[in-house]
Amino acid sequence: MSLSEVRHQDHAQRVIERALLRERVPHAYIFHGPDGVGKETFARGLAGVLLCERPVGEASHSAFKNACGRCVDCRGVRADTHPDLHLIHRYLIREHPDSAVRKRKGLDISVDVLRHFLIERVALTPIRGRAKVFIIREADSITVQAQNALLKTLEEPPGPTFILLLVSALDRLLPTTLSRCQLVRFDALPTEFVRAKLAELVPGLSAEQLDWYARAGNGSLGWAVQAAEGKLFDVND
Repeated sequence: MSLSEVRHQDHAQRVIERALLRERVPHAYIFHGPDGVGKETFARGLAGVLLCERPVGEASHSAFKNACGRCVDCRGVRADTHPDLHLIHRYLIREHPDSAVRKRKGLDISVDVLRHFLIERVALTPIRGRAKVFIIREADSITVQAQNALLKTLEEPPGPTFILLLVSALDRLLPTTLSRCQLVRFDALPTEFVRAKLAELVPGLSAEQLDWYARAGNGSLGWAVQAAEGKLFDVND
């Protein structure tokens, strides 16, 4: 996944490309904006660059390097099997070693999940040697207790560690969490772009259905795809 493949997020691309060009990538980012506009895809693209064995030059930037897309590391990132890429989300509670923790509903990202799957693993040496990348989905669902436990890690992560928090509601994060991360804004996608991508991703939709999903999604391709696959148009017809 190339960073440039995420469309209509020029601000995010400029911020990240500038950091990569200067070789001064912050240890913690908050990617914030509406759901379904490419935050996680972009985070995976950045993880690919940071973990790639042999980054290659971009034609539009003589010094800018992107993931090669072919090495063992890139294949691992693409398949979610790279040992140094960690996806953190609330459903990890089902994989927690403590049976008492596993019995909870997992409505948020608890301190138990964050400690076991992120904080304790941050101190480990990267298996492939380049870096460790943690992507936290729905980071605005991290509890206050868990955010407080994460502060030291955000401020001074050991070694080549990068933490990417994906957020739709910034006001759910503590000021102390916000102050330790660089914020990167993601914007709603153009309706025509959502319509065109939806036609590719969910074949067989009529023109009326494509228009309805694209408009109702308010710039979220993710929402439009889920709604189309769930046949929401038929329910509202």
